[in-house]
Amino acid sequence: MKLLLAALLLVSCAVSGYQTSFKSFYDYKRLDDAVYLKEGDTVKVYGVENFEAATRMALSRKFIPIGSSEFTGVEETEANAITQAKRVGATHMLIDAKFSNLQLKATEMYVPVYNTYNYNNYSGYYGVGFGYHGGLYSVADVENEEMYSQKAVYFVKSTKKFVVGLYFKDLTDQTKKEINSENGAVVDVIIDDTPAIKSDIQIGDVVLKFNNKEVKHASSIIKMIKKLPKDTKSIPLEIIRNKEVKTIEIVLD
Repeated sequence: MKLLLAALLLVSCAVSGYQTSFKSFYDYKRLDDAVYLKEGDTVKVYGVENFEAATRMALSRKFIPIGSSEFTGVEETEANAITQAKRVGATHMLIDAKFSNLQLKATEMYVPVYNTYNYNNYSGYYGVGFGYHGGLYSVADVENEEMYSQKAVYFVKSTKKFVVGLYFKDLTDQTKKEINSENGAVVDVIIDDTPAIKSDIQIGDVVLKFNNKEVKHASSIIKMIKKLPKDTKSIPLEIIRNKEVKTIEIVLD
């Protein structure tokens, strides 16, 4: 029997964290008014540090976030993120990886067992032999491994015609104190090539009334927009800017 000269190493193939941690924001595959990645097209990748600001910029340019991946682990290649982007049909992607911590990694190895034994060749000679026992024992190879916080946000291009062209967010507790009101919504994003971009509205404005109706929170404005009559020509907004209440008008296309 030949002696086993090489150690046996068990290797496991891990699935990408970009795939396992992916969360969709909604049923993105049913968006009729969006352009998805076509076979053979290249995903456009942008490395960012401030996802919040970069996402606002993307929204203003009519991109829709359809999902994200976020995990901490061994730093993965950009190719893994691109593979996930292609899997969900994203045309554009924001990505970032930051060092998180060091983590001990123990790799289990199986090594053949060799035994020594005494033998007699029946010629009066005694010696010591060395032979393969036939078994294996495990050893651990321990080392420090760098862990990274990794994130990607995936986008498709919207073909939707925006009636107004604004994204809103709810008031923070601090803003409620500043304006002395529990009601309202903050202008978060102004979309390019829409009626809103042509008006006097600004990011950070607090909308108190939309089309002469009181705004309780951000989602209430969305409902109001959906209920606008098709023949609506303009919309008055009562806002607070720099602690002053004023009325502005958005003229619709």
